[in-house]
Amino acid sequence: MDSIIKNRKHITHCHDFIALKSAFGSIEENPTSWSGRIYQKLIHTGFSKATNFISISKNTQKELEQFLLKKPTISTQVYNALDEKFKPGNIIKARLVISQEIDSDASKGYVLHVGGNTFYKNRIGVIKIYNAWRKLSKTNLPLVMIGSAPTANILALKDKSLYKKDIHFLTKAADPVLVKAYQGASIFIFPSLLESFVFPIAETMASGCPVITTNEAPMNEIAGKAAFYISKCPTEDTLDWEKDSAKVLEQILQLHFEDRKLSIQKGLEQSSKFDKNIILDQIEKSINELNNSCIQTPSQ
Repeated sequence: MDSIIKNRKHITHCHDFIALKSAFGSIEENPTSWSGRIYQKLIHTGFSKATNFISISKNTQKELEQFLLKKPTISTQVYNALDEKFKPGNIIKARLVISQEIDSDASKGYVLHVGGNTFYKNRIGVIKIYNAWRKLSKTNLPLVMIGSAPTANILALKDKSLYKKDIHFLTKAADPVLVKAYQGASIFIFPSLLESFVFPIAETMASGCPVITTNEAPMNEIAGKAAFYISKCPTEDTLDWEKDSAKVLEQILQLHFEDRKLSIQKGLEQSSKFDKNIILDQIEKSINELNNSCIQTPSQ
């Protein structure tokens, strides 16, 4: 690829550096094998030869410039575009669909999480917060977790829960089900450790549902002032974190109607930043900047 593009103007599109940071030993939760470290070194060598970049978040842009061996000629930040299908809908109908999917009553609402099994998604943390919340709350809502099939550790945690009958996994849900899940949820909880663009947060806000997420970049960048925040889950002794996060969950679920409405409106406004027309215009601007420049990408 280097031989094909080295004498052509090009822009490198950057998503995240989680694997690279892991290979460099800066993410203790995710140690990298020797072969993985070699692979990431090759990737680092490759993208370091480029001089023009678009990053999908300010956080990614900041990390990129820390990894580069020299200052880039062009380094712009453009968010990913949000699919138009994510929008508010009929809550009653949405909850009926989810009730059928989980074979349980979700008509009064539910706590929602969307994500895979990679370590930084913290699905274990989701269940721990849910357990802690059920202990302190008089409200009885199920937990719906959409994404990859749960791991053995996740299933073991569910089986130990006093509320295991209310914890439901929807594996690889079709897009129409995912849309309904966002529309009908009482609250979306996303205690991730690390991320890139964080599509689920943007999708949730666009669907008219309040969000709880980790007060770390890029989660707080994508959610802005629209979300409710909890601290990052510690690697050990998570009991206090579970209890504190559960209190935030309870607080949001007990919001007065007008306060909840305001929270949803903030989310809709925040998600409008990811409109595809805005994103396409920004990408076009970056490409035009490159085309109008007299700078050629290096040929080494």
